[in-house]
Amino acid sequence: MTYGCCCQTARYAEAYLALCELGMTLEARTPARAALEHAVTVEFAYLRAGGLDMLAASAEWASWSIDDRLAQWRGGELPVKPGPETGKRLPSVSGADGILDTLDPDNRMLQPGYAVLSQSVHVTNETVVAYFTKSPEDGSLSLSARREDPLSEHTRVLVAQACMFAAWIYARTRGDQSRLDELDALAVELHLPCRVDLEWDEELRAHLD
Repeated sequence: MTYGCCCQTARYAEAYLALCELGMTLEARTPARAALEHAVTVEFAYLRAGGLDMLAASAEWASWSIDDRLAQWRGGELPVKPGPETGKRLPSVSGADGILDTLDPDNRMLQPGYAVLSQSVHVTNETVVAYFTKSPEDGSLSLSARREDPLSEHTRVLVAQACMFAAWIYARTRGDQSRLDELDALAVELHLPCRVDLEWDEELRAHLD
């Protein structure tokens, strides 16, 4: 149930690194955001009581939604909509009581980081004005076709955190204790937690060990 999200997190992280190596640090924010979204989703689903059932329900609804849209586009037979028996779905990633709000209630890193990364995915004020540069000498404007990520260090930390979440869940579900020990030591060294559920109420935790 968790493998797909963990694997996709790693692949998006690899895409982030590949774009950075090409000098496209701003464009690398897009796979960075995707890596973080997959990682926090699987972190919530794995650690929250009932989370895996919610992940399964969300996957079923997502499958129906895209099949329904394709059927309308192509003019085919509409799929059957999931019923109440499908169960409760995952909360949204962002917003009040969302996944990020649950994992980062103090709004320290995950929530603001995800919001900043999202600026590169959507059309924002940066999209409109950031390719203009103003001369400090005469105030004239010039155009540029390239931009760098001014927060590249922060972006790198967010990708590392995404990988930490995914790697820990992958190792734990495989019962790889030596790898878990390595990740615990790395988490201390980098100040990047492997799990964020230790202070939750017990009834909200899927794993008390």
